[in-house]
Amino acid sequence: MREIVLGQIAGWHPLIRHIVGGWDTSTLYPITVRGSVPVSPWESSNVTLLGDAVHAMSPAAGAGANMALRDAAALSAALAKAAAGAPLIDVMNDYERDMIAEGFDAVKRSSANGVRILGEDPLPW
Repeated sequence: MREIVLGQIAGWHPLIRHIVGGWDTSTLYPITVRGSVPVSPWESSNVTLLGDAVHAMSPAAGAGANMALRDAAALSAALAKAAAGAPLIDVMNDYERDMIAEGFDAVKRSSANGVRILGEDPLPW
């Protein structure tokens, strides 16, 4: 694995290559990285999803945690509207529609980066 990475970073700064060259290979192991594929909107209720529960993504865009935080903020705002008297199902429907659109845009960016930079298999869009 170290040799593969060294080959991939051949043109990088010598200090980075030195760090990789000094890896204790007994601590290395491969992992499988997966991302989710878009889902159609569902019938809204008083139960919903956010973050990786609906739009898991490769770490190649560095956006997964940010999307979970974005979802949490949007859900909080939606629930505040419901607490102020807006119909719960309506605010949940709006939240879910926006969350699905934003979340899967991030999944697509992450997948594209993963294919380009990490050699991941593309998602079946």
